[in-house]
Amino acid sequence: MIQARISDSSLKKWQYFQSFYKNILQQFNFIIAQSKLDKKKICVLGEMKELGLDSKLIHKEMYEYASKRVDKVLCIGKSWSECDFDTNKELEIFYDQDLLYDYLVSIIDDKTVLLVKGSRSTRMDIIADKLKK
Repeated sequence: MIQARISDSSLKKWQYFQSFYKNILQQFNFIIAQSKLDKKKICVLGEMKELGLDSKLIHKEMYEYASKRVDKVLCIGKSWSECDFDTNKELEIFYDQDLLYDYLVSIIDDKTVLLVKGSRSTRMDIIADKLKK
């Protein structure tokens, strides 16, 4: 689980993140269990805001967890680019929702399992809604 220390004075923010993280873990496990091995697994993560001093560490740990379980990780937001990722796995970081959406549409097909996760502040719901159409 998360190795970050609580350096922010707001315990409420930390509890929110723990809940968010647990929810993502459950969704990953469900999607992977439901998808066949021949499915391409893509995870799209929006940045997590208001994490205080541990933001870089938490974003990095989230990426590392996801990258071990899916074929490709796509991230949107400045916080992801501030992390020092030590990986050979493909990672795409976007700063614009339209570019992310256009890229997603170009790489997904009927053999793709897609997890889109992010807070309302990152407006990931817009991308998810567009993809449902």
